[in-house]
Amino acid sequence: MRDFYAVERTLELIKHVEKRIREASPKEVTQLLDLLESLAKGDREPRVLRLIAEVKDLRMLLSQITFPHEQERIARICNEIKTWEQLLHGILAHPSNGTLKDLPQSKNPQFFLAFIKELSPITIQVKHQINELQWKDAHERATTELMKYDPTDSIAGYRQFGENDNPAFPGSRIVLTAGHHRVFELYRRFLNKEIDGNRVILIKKVD
Repeated sequence: MRDFYAVERTLELIKHVEKRIREASPKEVTQLLDLLESLAKGDREPRVLRLIAEVKDLRMLLSQITFPHEQERIARICNEIKTWEQLLHGILAHPSNGTLKDLPQSKNPQFFLAFIKELSPITIQVKHQINELQWKDAHERATTELMKYDPTDSIAGYRQFGENDNPAFPGSRIVLTAGHHRVFELYRRFLNKEIDGNRVILIKKVD
């Protein structure tokens, strides 16, 4: 299981060295590449999408590192980053709700349904930060348990219409007020092809 704070530490280090990357010390470069390498490969962690979205031209930044012994590793990392950039582009390529025209409607008006593939940390809003203990708990739970409605710990929130949305379909923006650790883990499993993104989850409506 990946270090919970790896994304935050990577962002902090990038901000520290990006203005002087050519003068960065070998220790700083090694630390940055170690972090990026661990994040970019293997298990796909949804928060990496936020890192890719926040750091513009990350591959260009890495290309400015001139240490000869790190060039092969930098090339591998850049290839992985390119894959993440393509994932991000796919998420942002549909800014309206046209993809939701086939989304089933909940029979209970107190709830709405959402595709798992909708639940990117780039496109949804949450009212609370991710907590390490709850993050680990969700990671260890079975998919059926994560998707099952729990009245004592429900996934809750509401939809909003985006600027280009068609009012005939559900709003494309989801704001979560509860249950975001489970949502985060379901989306992680979708990114890692462990679950079909067209499966739907039940979300309790809140005002």
